[in-house]
Order: sequence, then structure tokens, then C-alpha cells
Amino acid sequence: MGFHIPPEWFRVVLVILGTATAVRMADLDLGLLKETLKGAFGGLALGLAVSGLFSFALYWGGGGPLLQALLAYMPGGIEVMVAIVFSTDVDPVFVATHQLIQVLLMCFALPLLFKATGAGERD
Repeated sequence: MGFHIPPEWFRVVLVILGTATAVRMADLDLGLLKETLKGAFGGLALGLAVSGLFSFALYWGGGGPLLQALLAYMPGGIEVMVAIVFSTDVDPVFVATHQLIQVLLMCFALPLLFKATGAGERD
């Protein structure tokens, strides 16, 4: 016996989320949106490039499956990567460990990097 949610409820949730998003963005300055999207796409490109370099280095150096190396360093939520791992034939411990180390490094290294470079300081 499983838990079943009627499909109509999903539509209601999507309408509520869409409305909440639209209300928050009603007075959004388009210049700010443009700058934000530019930064977001730049961050995405940088994240994909760095994860791709690490993935291919792990693949060529370690000799494991390419999919495993890509999932180990792919930017995204650790729970999503582990869910993908369970649906494929990849070692979940390997991917989860690398994802966890990646998150910890970002949590501890980025503040130190920002402090060293002075990025994020307000005038």
C-alpha cells in the first residue's frame, strides 16, 4: 500500500509556486535580471568546466567508468547524484564520497578565498 497523490494536486502546487514567483518578480528591474543571469551562466560555465576537468583527470588517471567520474564531480545536489547513481551501474559510495568532499571544500575554502581576495566586501 503506497502513498498516492492525485495529479490535480500537482497542478495546484505548480500554480501556487508560479504565482508566488511572479509576485516576487513583479517589480524586478530588468537590468538587475540581466546582470544576475550573466553571473549565473558564468558560474554555471565555470562549474561545468572545472568539474569536467576533474572528471576527465579522474577517468584517465584512475581507469574507472567515465559516468562514475562525471557523477563524482558534477555540480549539483548530492542527493540527486546519488539517486542517479542508484539508477545506473555506478559505485554509490565513490560518488557520494566525492560529492561530500566537494561540498565541504566549497563550504570551507570559498569563505577563505573571498576573504583573501576581498570579494564580496561592501563599500
